[in-house]
Amino acid sequence: MKIRRWIGLGSALALVLVSLAGCGVADFAKDEISKKMESVVVGTAKDVESISTDRYAYQQLSDEEKKVYDQQLDCILNHQEKVPVSTKDANVIQKAYDCIMADYGGLFWVSGYQYNTYSNMDRVVGIEFAPQYLYDEAQTKEYQAQVDAVVEQWLAGIGPEDSDYAKSKYVFETLIQNVEYVKESENNQNILSVFIGKQTVCQGYAGATQYLLQQLGIQSTIIHGQANGEAHAWNLVSLDGEYYLTDTTWGNSRYLMQDNSVQKQIDYQYLNTTSEFLNQTHVAQMNIPLPECTATADAYH
Repeated sequence: MKIRRWIGLGSALALVLVSLAGCGVADFAKDEISKKMESVVVGTAKDVESISTDRYAYQQLSDEEKKVYDQQLDCILNHQEKVPVSTKDANVIQKAYDCIMADYGGLFWVSGYQYNTYSNMDRVVGIEFAPQYLYDEAQTKEYQAQVDAVVEQWLAGIGPEDSDYAKSKYVFETLIQNVEYVKESENNQNILSVFIGKQTVCQGYAGATQYLLQQLGIQSTIIHGQANGEAHAWNLVSLDGEYYLTDTTWGNSRYLMQDNSVQKQIDYQYLNTTSEFLNQTHVAQMNIPLPECTATADAYH
């Protein structure tokens, strides 16, 4: 969600500079005054220490995009209303936000953003990033506590000493066994549908896969695109130094039995698979490059 709000600073700046012109103020001094007035109105973007250097989407960004990513993520994690960011390009804001949502599947309390663009005459002088929150800070903390309790219970059967493959298989199986695919499920675009509602769609499965793997020390990124011509989400996963693709949604298979009952079965061909296999049905639509996944050592078969 993006809304532009143009606020002209030109009139105020022009009045000051005109009054100074008769006093013989040099052009460079006028420029300094202009910059100071702009910083007062727009605010100064602050550098934020990154906590995302090991995240895949973050690693694909330019230095400017990383800085904006860090500022936006810090704003979201601290539930701030808005922050100035270190860019004057709305496309950078969009790319950074998309990468945050790919790297962090657990941000259930944010559903989009607005940005406020400030201009001096026809020149953009600053942009503020304003997340759109689903819940206030107190509600977010309450839901997070509920999510944490379920996560602790679900991950009780796996530990840091287990292999990367064992962790990925455990998360895959746990989500499929405990969560049903239901199109009309509440909060199905975030992980509350998974850990609280136990019903979700592909976005919820992909977000929860990323979130659980992260708790186990495994890096994963949410991929958006199409599968068989429909909007879909799945995961890029790093195991033992190699990249794999996992689609938890498609791993949740159902079969119609002879007695007309429906039986759930886990389809392991969608656990830690290759680009060659998944690209037969899936088409990624990301604004960052994705690796070619060719490894098979941690595949199920």
